[in-house]
Amino acid sequence: EEVVRVKAACKALRLDRVDTGAWTALREAQSAFSLDLGVDLRRVTAPSLVELGAALGALAGCAEDVSSELWEWLGSPASDRDGGAMPWCRALIAVLAQAVGGGGDLTLPGASAYLALVAAPGADRQWTSVFHQPIFRQILRALRGLRRGDLRQRRDKGDTANETAEEEKSEEEEEPGVFGPGASLELLSQVAAFCELRGLSSAEAVALAVDELAALVAKPLDEAVGRQATAALAGLVARAGGPDEVRRAAAAVIRATMPALMMTQERLTSLQGSMPRPLQQARSSVLGLVRGLIRSHPSSLLTPHRAKVSEEEDEEEVPADGEAAPRKRPRRRDDESSGEGGEAAVAVEVEKKARRKRPRSRAFDDPIVATMELLCVVAPDRSEWRSYTADSVVTLLSEVASVECQAAARGGSAPTRRLAGKTRDPVAPSEEPALPEADGADASQVETAPAQGEAASTGSAAVERFLAFLARLLECERVSCRVLATEVSLGALERSEALTPCGSAASRAELVRRLLVALVRRCSDAVPSVRSRALGGVAGALQSLAKCGASTRELLHTMVLERGHDRHVDLPALFRAAALDDKPSARRSALSLLDAALPILKAHLCLSDDALAAFFDIRLLASLSADES
Repeated sequence: EEVVRVKAACKALRLDRVDTGAWTALREAQSAFSLDLGVDLRRVTAPSLVELGAALGALAGCAEDVSSELWEWLGSPASDRDGGAMPWCRALIAVLAQAVGGGGDLTLPGASAYLALVAAPGADRQWTSVFHQPIFRQILRALRGLRRGDLRQRRDKGDTANETAEEEKSEEEEEPGVFGPGASLELLSQVAAFCELRGLSSAEAVALAVDELAALVAKPLDEAVGRQATAALAGLVARAGGPDEVRRAAAAVIRATMPALMMTQERLTSLQGSMPRPLQQARSSVLGLVRGLIRSHPSSLLTPHRAKVSEEEDEEEVPADGEAAPRKRPRRRDDESSGEGGEAAVAVEVEKKARRKRPRSRAFDDPIVATMELLCVVAPDRSEWRSYTADSVVTLLSEVASVECQAAARGGSAPTRRLAGKTRDPVAPSEEPALPEADGADASQVETAPAQGEAASTGSAAVERFLAFLARLLECERVSCRVLATEVSLGALERSEALTPCGSAASRAELVRRLLVALVRRCSDAVPSVRSRALGGVAGALQSLAKCGASTRELLHTMVLERGHDRHVDLPALFRAAALDDKPSARRSALSLLDAALPILKAHLCLSDDALAAFFDIRLLASLSADES
């Protein structure tokens, strides 16, 4: 019955009158921006295309013999006229291509019918004949009507720039022959279902789809458009193929949606009030997309793969210690290597072989950790964007820890167990930054990150790799990077329990202690905002350690009270330096540190009233009480 319905719908389109030249024109239009095959569509109506799409959609889940019967009929000639006739399948694809590329009221029905054809059972066995990139390109172009316009800031007096932001659409973005948002959204849902069912085998088609769908995610007309576009992108990654293909597709999707994740798809010169809601919605959509990719493909996205070096790739010469870098010499021709210069050339080759060499490429393919690192480096240096970026990084970090914990609990098939002892970035131990635990003036005690091969304190290999990067970013020369690294450290302290889902209270305390060590160094930073935020982070870290239970009481006692210990943190010195700071923000942070430390000293470390009064300099507190800022 279903095959009979499809046959009737095809015959209603008068496919027997399609000329064979239309198929040749379609094959030659692989890189064309327009699609005009010269097919006469005067007898083709929108209801007939809708009926064809419904008939093809009814084939979903049919028996194999039914699909075989359909494709056998579609491969038969459409007419018996002299000179040969195209098969029903080719004639149908030519008509649908002309309907999609011709514009008008046949665009969306033709696109819907074509997607139903390529999604029909058995289409994967006829893929080279059924799927055509020019048609798919025109379908994606038809979805551009679902993009919103740019946000326009009003500068009238009394109007905030973003609460009254208007959405306007430029004339050059308008696409002719596009239906209303409702019909276009239905077509987008079909594209998402097609991506989840079939995927795209061509790398060029995948790149085209990722660019168009990422534009919809960045500027969707409404939330439903963003949801369908992210579902389509997730389907493209899921159907990419093997682990390497999935990793490349996921990296392409994340790279294309990065502006929406950082909320930089709009050029907002000024920001008054809160962040515009459309930007927040786009960020939430991309954040949900990346989290879904992490949950669906942990082995492909959370396992670092060393970049392969070709055997033919040139190797970089590394001079021995104390030697100058070798100068490059021009290559000798064969005729020049003979005679007197031959012996010199041989000596040069022997000298080059004796030198230590290393490959040019030593990178690791680590998509999710690289994404978090890139967010920290390229985030806009503005407070609103910086806070949202830090939240995105910590959210992704928490998701990574949760996924690796669940995978380890299922039996160690996850990246965590496979990467035991490889939780560090591929750098030499001497290149790691030293992180003192005392304040900047008396930075005598220094602790480095765990050495390679040491067990991870968080239980998550990806979290350990990012924390190693975060420790280096806190020592970066760029002020914006240090500020953002401090924000990320504060967020990680607040969600320390989520970053150690499989660990005990002791592992959580160790994570908090490592972040505390890194933040103490920033308390003497040259930038006031970094100093104040770092000191606030120290206060938060002490509170987090106090919440870890009785197991951390000894650690707190060692860090706060034992001055001769290598883990000692000089809280009175930090309070003194902040209380005497020139900037009001740093002086306010000194009060926050005092408020956080006093309950801990009293309740957890059991200091007496006299010892508590002598711990901090009360005269500094008196001067802060008279502060006019």
